[in-house]
Amino acid sequence: MERIQTRLAIVAWLAAALCHLVETLHRTFPAAAFVGMAEDLGADAAAMGLIGSAYFFIYMFMQVPGGLLGDKYGPVPVLTVGTVVAGIGSLVVAGSQSIVQAFSGRFLVGLGVAVVFVNVLALQAELFSPAIFATLSGWVAFLGNIGSVVGMAPLAQLCDQVGWRRAAQILALFSVVVAAVAWVAGRSFNRPKEKATTQNIRCQAGTLLTTSGVKAVLLSYFCTCGPLMAIVTLWGIPYIMTIWEVSSAQAAASLGLVPLATMISAPLLGTLADKLGKKRPLLLFCYALQTAALVALLILSPTKADYWVVSLCCFLLGIPNSMYVL
Repeated sequence: MERIQTRLAIVAWLAAALCHLVETLHRTFPAAAFVGMAEDLGADAAAMGLIGSAYFFIYMFMQVPGGLLGDKYGPVPVLTVGTVVAGIGSLVVAGSQSIVQAFSGRFLVGLGVAVVFVNVLALQAELFSPAIFATLSGWVAFLGNIGSVVGMAPLAQLCDQVGWRRAAQILALFSVVVAAVAWVAGRSFNRPKEKATTQNIRCQAGTLLTTSGVKAVLLSYFCTCGPLMAIVTLWGIPYIMTIWEVSSAQAAASLGLVPLATMISAPLLGTLADKLGKKRPLLLFCYALQTAALVALLILSPTKADYWVVSLCCFLLGIPNSMYVL
């Protein structure tokens, strides 16, 4: 009986992790559909930047509320409803006829997926031992970055073949299907926690922010995550196309090496962290590697290097991107 429960727990965890895969697909959609969306909506670079940023505005502000919702109702209903909301947002994007409508759709997508990852980790913490938490987080990142890989060149190719609107509709349908699977697989493991008082929440938040090293980690992750997300989710493909004069498919293929490297390195980094029992040296290594790769990507041009160096820089950027599993 215990073995059956363990297997069911693994299935529930995998189904929840698939919602994170959907999240990363939604995240990279504007980059894959950049050219078609800009032409159809009559959007310039600034407008496309605004559309792309809608996702991150609400994503940022929903992190703490998303965790509180998971504590109140349990992680499974929160992450499944969030995935459905993201699908609805994708439908809004597909039907948008103006920049405002596209912004609203991406805002809905961000609202939905914002609650997914934190509740996948919450479910994981309930189902498995803390001793393997970083290892399992690495595998969640692995699955999530499959979505990022598919969201680069393959999704860009799909947008070219069927149009970005139809691609957004397909993504919406996929979101609803995955949400249904996650609900069926995980509902028996859903355990809402006792309602926390406002005073307890403030006390815990104060303790967290005064804990040694936490503020430094938050600030450093803010500085490293922001530039990378801007490159991967929107500006990377048009930047590479412009500077290196390559096609969107070729630029997407190079940028797709970022999530591919993250997919490979995340399980390894998580396992290494659990074995070493130390995270600081790994974090410092990731910060240094990302800085070096970003600087190289920005200063290089066709007159200074061959194009394969761009692909190498993209791959190296993806390795430190997996440090969020720590």
